[in-house]
This record gives sequence, structure tokens and C-alpha cells, in this order.
Amino acid sequence: MKKREQKQKIRKTRSGFSKRYTPSFVGFSVMLAIGMYLIYVLNLLSLGYQPPVKTEETEPMLIEILAPYTEKVEVKKEEEKDSKYKVNKDVKAQVATGDAKVDEDAGAAPVKDNTVNVSEVEPEVTKDIASVTQVNQAAVFKSKLTEYSFAATNTMQGWNIINNSLFYINPDHSVLTGNQMIDSVRYRFNERGAVASLVGIDVSRHQGNIDWQKVRQAGIDFAIIRVGFRGYGHKGSLNIDDNFHKNIKGALAAGIRVGLYFYSQAIDIQEAIDEASVAVQQAAGYNVTFPIYCDTEYAQTDHSGRADRLDFDVRTDCVVAFCETVRQAGYTAGVYASKSFFYHQLDYSRLSSYQTWLAHYTKNMTDFGFPYQVWQYTDSARVYGITQNVVDLNIAYYDYTYNSDMSKKGSDVIFYFDYNDILPYETAEKMIGDYANVKTDEHYNQTLSLINSLEIDSVKQTYKKALEVVHLAVLTQRWFDNVTSSGGEENTTEETGE
Repeated sequence: MKKREQKQKIRKTRSGFSKRYTPSFVGFSVMLAIGMYLIYVLNLLSLGYQPPVKTEETEPMLIEILAPYTEKVEVKKEEEKDSKYKVNKDVKAQVATGDAKVDEDAGAAPVKDNTVNVSEVEPEVTKDIASVTQVNQAAVFKSKLTEYSFAATNTMQGWNIINNSLFYINPDHSVLTGNQMIDSVRYRFNERGAVASLVGIDVSRHQGNIDWQKVRQAGIDFAIIRVGFRGYGHKGSLNIDDNFHKNIKGALAAGIRVGLYFYSQAIDIQEAIDEASVAVQQAAGYNVTFPIYCDTEYAQTDHSGRADRLDFDVRTDCVVAFCETVRQAGYTAGVYASKSFFYHQLDYSRLSSYQTWLAHYTKNMTDFGFPYQVWQYTDSARVYGITQNVVDLNIAYYDYTYNSDMSKKGSDVIFYFDYNDILPYETAEKMIGDYANVKTDEHYNQTLSLINSLEIDSVKQTYKKALEVVHLAVLTQRWFDNVTSSGGEENTTEETGE
């Protein structure tokens, strides 16, 4: 009798524990944990999910028409090499009058560097980049689980923008790569077919009043603006380009990257320091992200300019002094010269640590033998927004604003010829998302089989991981359902049993 009472007491105790803690306590805790996990998984796989976007190189070439640079980019100061190259705060320069006799103090306007051949390229840059719209979205699948967009080229031709990168699709629907000229304008396309260069101009007062918004719309990414010049006569007066401030304000307001150049006629180190000092003083307060260049070239064809007959070493000394002064003021320093000048009038080995802006006019790729970052390939371009005189056209292989060689542009775009080749990726993502609701072993096996058939290993691995996350959630839900169901049946038996 005592044993029976003891068993009934134990049974009542167990039944009370079950009523109190199963499923009201344990079940609620497990359900809460699983619920939170499922919410995370479902959010991860929902169609609204957007993967983190890489911040590097998101600014597309030729496209940021409505994105002026409103934030000042801090210029990284380079290590001082010689304390003698310091900005001369006492140097003064006058604003140019536009009168050649006054400004050049030699009675005539300077001539073009005769070491540069007459331009063989006379492009008209009038293409309105605003008309280059995003590619037809029916031809693109934007992955929700990876950073990639998959694009079918058989419906594309010409300029197309995908994931903020610019591509040019040939008439045969292949992707253009390498260094190319399109409508007489130079571009570099990387191995993925994305434009990995910038289109630029250099301007001075000789271009008159410029409509910078139109220049931007024409596809110009950067402008190297003349900040000033030294007269090439005996006096050698320092001048600020009378259109400098108007030009730099207009370019920046239009969202165009800017660099500066100073036309040098320095005949010694101190004069070169003074020229750089003028450039640095005028740059203050502006977002100058491209280099400040020392422009060294002949002033007159008979080499009668004050700096035209400098010997090899003195000319190089002056350029080094200019660049070091610019560097120590916190800006990137560069040298502009013709191919011939770099070869015969300068010691390039002493200039290799500065940025090189090359002038060489040719329809073919330049055969310049030293590294260069910007190439001026014509002086005869017509650019939309510039009506007074022609203008020099440049290609930049480095984006100083983002400190990038642009080699990664387009790395988040995968091309196929036909959209049927893209469908397996789109279907796989949909099936992964559906599995959270379908929850059958058949659906899981079909999804895994489809993923294993995909071509791109990195995408395949990402899809597998995503599928396994959902699979774990499904299995956990099944286990909880079984535990809850069996626990409820056991409680019912105990409560109704003897």
C-alpha cells in the first residue's frame, strides 16, 4: 500500500513538473531561440537582402553627373626629404591681366613645345553621358546572396552601366577589353571589360568661359587647371591665371576631379620653390585630389625663353625643388613634359618618385619608356561646354581621388551571352529561399543538385553555405515539433493514467 502511494506521489510530482515546465518554460525558451534564429535566416535569404557594398571604387567613371565632391578629401602628407624645400610664405604673385606683353614680359605669347609633334587626333567630345542609362534590367540578375550581378550581352550594345561600372559592348555582343579609342577618345578597359581609366582635360585662360556642367555631361572626369605661370622674359614675373578660381570652382561644382599645373620658367632652385609656393597658396581651400604639376617645356621655338637653355642637371634641380615643395605642403607632386623633354632635358631617374604626366601626340599607344599615370595624347579636342579654342585631352590610368588604379572595377559583374545561362543561378537562389517554407527533403536534394551544377566555384560555395543555414533551421524546427508533440502525448497519458 505504501509503495502504491509512493508511486502515485512520484507520478503526481512528475505530472506537476511537466505541467509547469513543459512546454510552458522549456518549450517557450527553445521556441524563442529558434524563432529568433529563423528570423535571422529568413531575413538573410529574403528577396530584400542586399549584400554589403564595397566602398572602394564605387564612384563610376564618366557617370557621377549629379555627385559634386562636397566633402574635402584629406591629402596625405608625404615624408619630408629636405627641410630646404619649404613653402615661401612671403612670395607674391599678381593676377594675370591677359595682356601678353605685361604677363609674359617678353612681348609675345608663348608657343607650343616644339618637341611635341602636331596632334594626329582631333576628337569631338560631345557624347552626353546622361543618356547612358542603366542596362535593361531584364538582361541582368542581381544576386541577393553574393556581390555579383549576372548580365546577358546578347541584348546589349555600346555603352552600358552595370553595378556602377561602365562597359562597352561590341556589335557582336562581346565585351571590349584593353586600350581602345572610341569616337577618338581613349579608354582603358580591364580584363573584365570595365572602363579602368578617366577622361580628362587641361585648361587655362585660353579656353575662355567654360560651361563646366556641360563638360561633365560630355564625359570628362577630371581637369588639370593652370594655377599660374612665370613670364619667360628677363623679368620672370609670377602670375596667377586670371581664370583659375572661376575654373576650379566650376569644375568642382560639376563633380569633376581637379589637379593643378604651374607653367615653370624657373632658372634656379629658389625660383622653383617660389613657383610651387604660389601653386600651394592658391590651392588652399579647394579639394585638389589630383597632383600639382610642374610644367616644364620650351617657351619659344628659338629657345630664347629665360629657362629654355638650362642644362640637364639645373633643369632637373628646379623640377625636384618644385615637387619637393609641393610634397612638403601635403599635396601629391607631379611633372608634366613631352616625351622628348623627359628623354633629353630631364634626368628621369631623379623624378621617378613623382607622378608623371606625359605629352605625346599619336594615334597609336605611346612608346614612352618610363612609367606614367596621365597621358596627354592630343591638343586639338573639341569638348562640349568649351566654345573658345580647342583643348588638350588626357587619359588617366590612376584615380588619385580614390587612390586606386581602377583594376577592380567590374569585378562584381559576370557576363554570359544568353540569359538562359544565368537562369540556374537565379533559380538556385529562389529555391534556397523557398526551402525555408517547403521544408521537404526532396526540395533540399533538388536545390543541392542544382547548386553543384553551377560553373562558378565561389558562387557555388556561397550558395551551399546559405542552403545549409536554412537546412539547419529546418532540422531544428522538426526536432522541436517532435519533442513538443511527444511531450504533449506523454503528459496526457500520465494525467489520465492511474
